[in-house]
Amino acid sequence: MVEDIFEICHDCTGCRACENSCPVSAICMLPNVEGFIYPSIDWKQCVHCGLCKKICPQLNRVQIARLKKPEVYAAQLYDDTILKSSTSGAFFAALAMKVLENGGNVYGVKFDNNIASFSSADTFEKLNQIRGSKYISSDTGNVFKKVKADLEKNRVVLFSGCPCQVAGLRAFLKKDYENLLTVDIVCHGTPSSKLFSVYLRGMEKIKRSKISDFVFRDKSKYGWGVYWSYVIKGKKITGGLHDDPYISAFIDGFANRECCYDCHYVGVENRAGDVTLGDYWGVDIEHPSMASNNGVSAVIVNTKKGSIWCERALKLCKYENSNVASVAKHNPSLIKSIRRPEKRDAVYEGIDCKSPEDFVRENLGIETKRILKTKLRLLMPYYLRVKIKETKRKISMRRKKHELTDLIANPRQGIFSLGMKCGFPWMKDESYLKLMYWSAFGKKLDLDHPKTFNEKLQWLKLYDTHPGYDEMVDKARAKNYVKNIIGEEYIIPTLGEWDRFSEIDFDKLPNEFVLKCTHDSGGVVICKDKSKLDLASARKTIEASLKRNYFYIGREYPYKEVKPKILAEQLLHSSTGEIDDYKFFCFDGKIDTIMLCTGRASGHTKFYYLDTEWNLLPYNKWCIDEMQTFQYPKPENLQEMISLANKLCKGFHHIRVDFYDLDGEIYFGELTFFSGSGFEKTPNETAELHWGNLVDIESILKEKNHESV
Repeated sequence: MVEDIFEICHDCTGCRACENSCPVSAICMLPNVEGFIYPSIDWKQCVHCGLCKKICPQLNRVQIARLKKPEVYAAQLYDDTILKSSTSGAFFAALAMKVLENGGNVYGVKFDNNIASFSSADTFEKLNQIRGSKYISSDTGNVFKKVKADLEKNRVVLFSGCPCQVAGLRAFLKKDYENLLTVDIVCHGTPSSKLFSVYLRGMEKIKRSKISDFVFRDKSKYGWGVYWSYVIKGKKITGGLHDDPYISAFIDGFANRECCYDCHYVGVENRAGDVTLGDYWGVDIEHPSMASNNGVSAVIVNTKKGSIWCERALKLCKYENSNVASVAKHNPSLIKSIRRPEKRDAVYEGIDCKSPEDFVRENLGIETKRILKTKLRLLMPYYLRVKIKETKRKISMRRKKHELTDLIANPRQGIFSLGMKCGFPWMKDESYLKLMYWSAFGKKLDLDHPKTFNEKLQWLKLYDTHPGYDEMVDKARAKNYVKNIIGEEYIIPTLGEWDRFSEIDFDKLPNEFVLKCTHDSGGVVICKDKSKLDLASARKTIEASLKRNYFYIGREYPYKEVKPKILAEQLLHSSTGEIDDYKFFCFDGKIDTIMLCTGRASGHTKFYYLDTEWNLLPYNKWCIDEMQTFQYPKPENLQEMISLANKLCKGFHHIRVDFYDLDGEIYFGELTFFSGSGFEKTPNETAELHWGNLVDIESILKEKNHESV
């Protein structure tokens, strides 16, 4: 019996260290539906020695003897012929040539018949086969055993691969060899060979001709950059970043192996190679004298052995000393894994059941504007691209300077804006609330003797926590909570619920609907005509909302445990086009104030504060101005809303209950424990003190003391 053994390592990289190490050959690597290989075991042969788990570089992080501080260079090979046929600055070729001069063997990835696999080179001629970038999963096969055999013969070996492959080799060898030099590349992640094969077949169907001589990085026409090429109908076609479906999917990280989104060997401090190599993007900014359209390598030396070999290779190169920060600034893949895009879930869908051409069109399709942008960029000479880049950098710096000036001129506003964006998650809750309260109101937050409404809201956040409140602020679960108290007829119908935007089946949604997230505020998409819905804009809004940690922004503890999900609801309508919003401010189970929000549809929103008898309260300027002329009709269903709010507010020291009124039909809006998160100014000082007096902290403390006893 052969079974998948993902329990060996759920985030397997496919390095084959376990397979090559198994003493009874019980492990083999089999592809999953996406084409990525994973370990499988023949349990009849397995002797349960556990070596596979001990050897796995994902389960057991590979460590190397590092330099105290890495040596970093911007380097470019002097040999112009080799340089132009290399991916970046050809420093790998320089290292390889020094190893070959010492009678060594160089192992790297070759690309032959559209398959990437490891091969070796012991001559300068063979070296050409394993140079250059391959944006595809490469199979190590039995190369680890070959490397070990060479090392045991005291032959110098240079091994180059992805960080996980270098780690796999070191794990397999179980020890460091003095005659082994390892190079890991700055890796962006790897799509599967199956995806590349389907892509090629699809493009051949679309273009009705055979594609040959595919090159992932080609300098021959446009110079250094991400420029691909292939031959079709006897003609060489060259393009850029976002005018090819496969290259675009790779650059955006849509097609990577799952483990690539959480690489264990990202970051200089985690590298398994003696040397780390990559493109020195941004060299024109960091080292202007090195700027070249022929490419520059970023060289990071991690070990003493790497330093010795690099010193030899640098004699063949033009170079300048650099630092990790400068490299990482323009090549973030050096220090962090690429974020897993939402589209990742859909890229491989139907890879076995769709025709190749349909798969390319539907799963790997590119937005037309991105294609046009790429083609326009390809028309620019190198010096112009550099100039535009420099101009953008200056504009960005100028903008940041203005932001800094604004922050200095108005630090309170600047701090508050930043806090509302990112929430300063490194700060303790109390310190953060004190800072945000000061930035919002310009005065110190008194938590020992709070008096005002907003002060007491901050106190409640810290000291009046209750389990189960997360259910009431979760926009999906709150519906069930409210339904059980007042009835289902008051609940806005739910049309769907999803974890990711890519899961939404818009064909099953009605022509009109609302999209929002269960844990957030403000990230709402209103669709009045599905045929005119801007999906890209909707995705941007919803995904930004999904990413937002709403708890950190206001430190409202109920949101800490709310799982972000996407909710689709029925779009509400009224005969007037306006939907009035009634907010009931409740204290100790009693309604004190009704806040009427009207005029939102027209863009002339007004807020009126009233008591339960529909008498206007002097809480804001509109109310004061209109005390004598206030004519807004008392809703016929006011008593019904009051009755519903009374039911929902029972048992709470403070809560706000919101309803919508649509031509007499009442719909539940939301439950709010911290109105405006305690950072919004109340209508005036009268309301601030009045509501503050209604929050009885002493009774809350007595209640808590009683509960603890």
